[in-house]
Amino acid sequence: MKKGFTLVELLVALTIIGLLAGASVATFKGAREKAKASLVKQNLSSIRSTAEEVYFTSYPNTYLPVCFESMVDLILKDLGDATAVEDQDYQCLSSSDRWLAIFPLATGGYWCSDGLGRSLPVDGFVPYSSPEYMDCLLAIEPEPEVVPPPDGETGEPGGSTATPVITLSGASTVDLYSKSNNPFKGGAWHKFHEPGYSASDAFDGDISLDIVVVGPTLVSQGGPNSCKTKTYEMEYSVTNSGGNSASTATRTIIHHRCKQP
Repeated sequence: MKKGFTLVELLVALTIIGLLAGASVATFKGAREKAKASLVKQNLSSIRSTAEEVYFTSYPNTYLPVCFESMVDLILKDLGDATAVEDQDYQCLSSSDRWLAIFPLATGGYWCSDGLGRSLPVDGFVPYSSPEYMDCLLAIEPEPEVVPPPDGETGEPGGSTATPVITLSGASTVDLYSKSNNPFKGGAWHKFHEPGYSASDAFDGDISLDIVVVGPTLVSQGGPNSCKTKTYEMEYSVTNSGGNSASTATRTIIHHRCKQP
Protein backbone atom coordinates (compact mmCIF):
# COMPACT_ATOMS: atom_id res chain seq x y z
CA MET A 1 0.00 0.00 0.00
CA LYS A 2 1.19 3.55 -0.81
CA LYS A 3 1.25 5.93 2.12
CA GLY A 4 -0.27 9.47 1.74
CA PHE A 5 -1.55 12.40 3.74
CA THR A 6 -4.80 12.10 5.60
CA LEU A 7 -7.55 14.72 5.15
CA VAL A 8 -6.86 16.09 8.64
CA GLU A 9 -3.17 16.55 7.85
CA LEU A 10 -3.99 18.41 4.62
CA LEU A 11 -6.42 20.72 6.44
CA VAL A 12 -3.82 21.48 9.13
CA ALA A 13 -1.20 22.26 6.46
CA LEU A 14 -3.60 24.54 4.56
CA THR A 15 -4.53 26.33 7.79
CA ILE A 16 -0.88 26.99 8.62
CA ILE A 17 -0.19 28.26 5.10
CA GLY A 18 -3.22 30.58 5.34
CA LEU A 19 -2.06 31.99 8.68
CA LEU A 20 1.44 32.62 7.35
CA ALA A 21 0.05 34.30 4.23
CA GLY A 22 -2.26 36.52 6.31
CA ALA A 23 0.61 37.57 8.58
CA SER A 24 2.75 38.41 5.54
CA VAL A 25 0.01 40.57 4.01
CA ALA A 26 -0.53 42.43 7.31
CA THR A 27 3.21 43.00 7.69
CA PHE A 28 3.47 44.28 4.11
CA LYS A 29 0.51 46.61 4.59
CA GLY A 30 1.99 48.01 7.80
CA ALA A 31 5.37 48.58 6.12
CA ARG A 32 3.68 50.33 3.19
CA GLU A 33 1.74 52.67 5.53
CA LYS A 34 4.92 53.49 7.45
CA ALA A 35 6.68 54.27 4.16
CA LYS A 36 3.86 56.65 3.16
CA ALA A 37 4.00 58.34 6.58
CA SER A 38 7.77 58.77 6.23
CA LEU A 39 7.24 60.32 2.78
CA VAL A 40 4.80 62.85 4.25
CA LYS A 41 7.24 63.86 7.00
CA GLN A 42 10.12 64.27 4.53
CA ASN A 43 8.07 66.38 2.11
CA LEU A 44 6.64 68.66 4.81
CA SER A 45 10.16 69.22 6.11
CA SER A 46 11.25 70.24 2.60
CA ILE A 47 8.46 72.86 2.53
CA ARG A 48 10.37 74.93 5.07
CA SER A 49 13.31 75.63 2.74
CA THR A 50 10.90 76.36 -0.13
CA ALA A 51 8.94 78.81 2.04
CA GLU A 52 12.13 80.63 3.00
CA GLU A 53 13.07 80.91 -0.66
CA VAL A 54 9.67 82.51 -1.32
CA TYR A 55 10.14 84.98 1.55
CA PHE A 56 13.72 86.02 0.77
CA THR A 57 13.89 85.64 -3.03
CA SER A 58 10.71 85.09 -5.05
CA TYR A 59 8.37 87.39 -3.08
CA PRO A 60 10.58 89.39 -0.67
CA ASN A 61 9.26 89.89 2.87
CA THR A 62 6.04 87.88 2.58
CA TYR A 63 5.00 84.24 2.95
CA LEU A 64 1.57 84.93 1.43
CA PRO A 65 2.20 83.11 -1.91
CA VAL A 66 3.58 79.98 -0.19
CA CYS A 67 0.35 77.98 -0.47
CA PHE A 68 -0.87 79.44 -3.75
CA GLU A 69 1.90 80.44 -6.16
CA SER A 70 5.00 78.43 -5.30
CA MET A 71 6.58 74.99 -5.33
CA VAL A 72 4.81 74.25 -2.03
CA ASP A 73 1.51 73.82 -3.85
CA LEU A 74 3.15 71.36 -6.25
CA ILE A 75 4.82 69.48 -3.40
CA LEU A 76 1.47 68.99 -1.64
CA LYS A 77 -0.37 67.99 -4.81
CA ASP A 78 2.33 65.45 -5.74
CA LEU A 79 2.28 64.14 -2.18
CA GLY A 80 -1.51 63.79 -2.41
CA ASP A 81 -1.15 61.78 -5.63
CA ALA A 82 1.49 59.53 -4.05
CA THR A 83 -0.57 58.84 -0.91
CA ALA A 84 -4.11 58.94 -2.42
CA VAL A 85 -5.09 62.07 -0.43
CA GLU A 86 -7.48 64.63 -1.95
CA ASP A 87 -6.78 68.39 -1.85
CA GLN A 88 -9.55 69.04 0.67
CA ASP A 89 -8.05 66.50 3.09
CA TYR A 90 -4.89 68.51 3.83
CA GLN A 91 -4.43 72.09 5.00
CA CYS A 92 -2.06 74.83 3.87
CA LEU A 93 -2.29 78.41 5.18
CA SER A 94 -0.03 81.39 4.60
CA SER A 95 0.04 85.08 5.51
CA SER A 96 2.62 87.85 5.24
CA ASP A 97 4.63 86.57 8.21
CA ARG A 98 3.55 82.94 8.82
CA TRP A 99 2.67 79.67 7.09
CA LEU A 100 1.44 76.23 8.12
CA ALA A 101 0.92 72.87 6.37
CA ILE A 102 -0.92 69.83 7.81
CA PHE A 103 -1.13 66.48 6.01
CA PRO A 104 -2.76 63.16 7.05
CA LEU A 105 -0.57 60.14 7.86
CA ALA A 106 -1.41 56.65 6.58
CA THR A 107 -0.59 55.35 10.07
CA GLY A 108 -3.20 57.65 11.65
CA GLY A 109 -3.25 61.27 12.76
CA TYR A 110 -1.61 64.17 10.94
CA TRP A 111 1.82 65.73 10.50
CA CYS A 112 2.34 69.50 10.77
CA SER A 113 5.13 71.88 9.76
CA ASP A 114 4.97 75.65 10.27
CA GLY A 115 6.95 78.84 9.83
CA LEU A 116 7.76 78.89 13.54
CA GLY A 117 10.18 76.00 13.05
CA ARG A 118 7.92 73.19 14.28
CA SER A 119 7.44 69.74 12.71
CA LEU A 120 5.37 67.34 14.83
CA PRO A 121 2.36 64.99 14.93
CA VAL A 122 -0.99 66.71 15.50
CA ASP A 123 -4.64 65.70 15.92
CA GLY A 124 -6.20 67.63 13.01
CA PHE A 125 -6.43 71.04 11.34
CA VAL A 126 -6.20 74.47 12.98
CA PRO A 127 -9.71 76.00 13.14
CA TYR A 128 -9.10 79.41 11.55
CA SER A 129 -6.99 80.92 8.75
CA SER A 130 -5.94 84.07 10.61
CA PRO A 131 -2.16 84.40 11.16
CA GLU A 132 -2.18 83.81 14.92
CA TYR A 133 -3.57 80.29 14.32
CA MET A 134 -0.73 79.27 11.97
CA ASP A 135 0.95 77.32 14.76
CA CYS A 136 1.23 73.52 14.86
CA LEU A 137 0.65 73.51 18.63
CA LEU A 138 -2.90 74.78 18.06
CA ALA A 139 -3.68 71.62 16.05
CA ILE A 140 -3.12 69.44 19.13
CA GLU A 141 -6.22 68.74 21.21
CA PRO A 142 -5.53 69.52 24.87
CA GLU A 143 -6.20 66.93 27.51
CA PRO A 144 -9.60 67.58 29.09
CA GLU A 145 -9.17 69.58 32.27
CA VAL A 146 -11.33 68.76 35.25
CA VAL A 147 -12.42 72.06 36.77
CA PRO A 148 -14.26 71.98 40.09
CA PRO A 149 -17.60 73.79 39.73
CA PRO A 150 -18.16 77.08 41.56
CA ASP A 151 -20.50 77.18 44.53
CA GLY A 152 -24.12 76.59 43.61
CA GLU A 153 -23.43 74.67 40.37
CA THR A 154 -24.11 71.00 39.82
CA GLY A 155 -20.75 69.99 38.44
CA GLU A 156 -22.40 67.54 36.07
CA PRO A 157 -21.48 67.61 32.35
CA GLY A 158 -23.55 70.29 30.64
CA GLY A 159 -24.90 71.46 33.98
CA SER A 160 -23.07 74.78 34.18
CA THR A 161 -25.04 77.97 34.66
CA ALA A 162 -21.96 80.13 34.05
CA THR A 163 -22.18 82.63 31.18
CA PRO A 164 -19.07 82.89 29.01
CA VAL A 165 -17.50 86.25 28.20
CA ILE A 166 -15.74 87.16 24.94
CA THR A 167 -12.81 89.60 25.04
CA LEU A 168 -11.54 91.22 21.84
CA SER A 169 -7.87 92.17 21.60
CA GLY A 170 -7.09 95.53 20.04
CA ALA A 171 -9.61 98.17 19.06
CA SER A 172 -13.26 97.38 18.44
CA THR A 173 -13.19 99.78 15.48
CA VAL A 174 -10.32 99.48 13.00
CA ASP A 175 -9.49 102.02 10.27
CA LEU A 176 -7.84 100.26 7.35
CA TYR A 177 -6.21 102.24 4.52
CA SER A 178 -5.59 100.34 1.28
CA LYS A 179 -6.18 100.79 -2.44
CA SER A 180 -7.19 97.13 -2.63
CA ASN A 181 -10.78 96.47 -3.69
CA ASN A 182 -11.03 93.70 -1.10
CA PRO A 183 -8.75 93.83 1.97
CA PHE A 184 -9.90 90.31 2.94
CA LYS A 185 -8.94 88.68 -0.36
CA GLY A 186 -8.05 84.98 -0.24
CA GLY A 187 -7.83 82.50 2.63
CA ALA A 188 -5.07 84.55 4.29
CA TRP A 189 -6.23 88.18 4.59
CA HIS A 190 -3.43 90.23 3.05
CA LYS A 191 -4.37 93.66 4.44
CA PHE A 192 -6.43 93.07 7.58
CA HIS A 193 -4.89 90.96 10.34
CA GLU A 194 -7.16 89.82 13.17
CA PRO A 195 -5.86 91.36 16.46
CA GLY A 196 -7.10 88.30 18.36
CA TYR A 197 -9.85 87.29 20.78
CA SER A 198 -10.48 85.04 23.77
CA ALA A 199 -13.39 83.60 25.75
CA SER A 200 -13.78 81.96 29.15
CA ASP A 201 -16.29 81.14 31.85
CA ALA A 202 -16.26 79.92 35.44
CA PHE A 203 -17.11 76.34 34.48
CA ASP A 204 -15.17 75.46 31.30
CA GLY A 205 -12.30 77.91 31.73
CA ASP A 206 -10.62 79.00 28.49
CA ILE A 207 -12.95 78.28 25.53
CA SER A 208 -11.26 80.59 23.00
CA LEU A 209 -10.95 77.79 20.42
CA ASP A 210 -14.75 77.38 20.45
CA ILE A 211 -15.38 80.97 19.29
CA VAL A 212 -17.28 81.17 15.99
CA VAL A 213 -16.35 84.12 13.77
CA VAL A 214 -18.85 85.38 11.19
CA GLY A 215 -17.69 87.93 8.65
CA PRO A 216 -16.36 90.12 7.31
CA THR A 217 -19.86 91.33 6.41
CA LEU A 218 -20.25 94.51 4.37
CA VAL A 219 -22.75 96.78 6.18
CA SER A 220 -22.32 100.12 4.41
CA GLN A 221 -20.28 102.00 1.83
CA GLY A 222 -19.85 105.55 0.61
CA GLY A 223 -17.60 108.55 1.02
CA PRO A 224 -15.98 110.98 -1.44
CA ASN A 225 -14.57 109.76 -4.75
CA SER A 226 -11.03 110.47 -3.56
CA CYS A 227 -11.32 108.07 -0.65
CA LYS A 228 -14.31 105.75 -0.79
CA THR A 229 -15.08 103.77 2.33
CA LYS A 230 -16.62 100.41 3.02
CA THR A 231 -17.64 99.37 6.52
CA TYR A 232 -17.46 95.71 7.52
CA GLU A 233 -18.42 93.90 10.71
CA MET A 234 -16.97 90.79 12.31
CA GLU A 235 -19.16 88.97 14.84
CA TYR A 236 -17.76 86.66 17.52
CA SER A 237 -19.94 84.20 19.44
CA VAL A 238 -19.38 81.21 21.72
CA THR A 239 -21.44 78.68 23.68
CA ASN A 240 -20.11 76.71 26.68
CA SER A 241 -20.67 73.04 27.50
CA GLY A 242 -23.77 73.96 29.48
CA GLY A 243 -25.41 75.50 26.43
CA ASN A 244 -25.00 79.07 27.68
CA SER A 245 -24.02 81.67 25.09
CA ALA A 246 -21.93 84.79 25.50
CA SER A 247 -23.12 88.18 24.34
CA THR A 248 -22.04 88.55 20.71
CA ALA A 249 -18.95 90.73 20.33
CA THR A 250 -18.55 92.90 17.23
CA ARG A 251 -15.52 94.46 15.58
CA THR A 252 -16.01 97.16 12.95
CA ILE A 253 -13.48 97.51 10.11
CA ILE A 254 -13.66 100.70 8.05
CA HIS A 255 -11.79 100.23 4.78
CA HIS A 256 -10.61 103.55 3.30
CA ARG A 257 -9.76 102.91 -0.36
CA CYS A 258 -6.92 105.43 -0.45
CA LYS A 259 -3.56 106.14 1.13
CA GLN A 260 -3.49 106.99 4.82
CA PRO A 261 -3.46 110.77 5.22
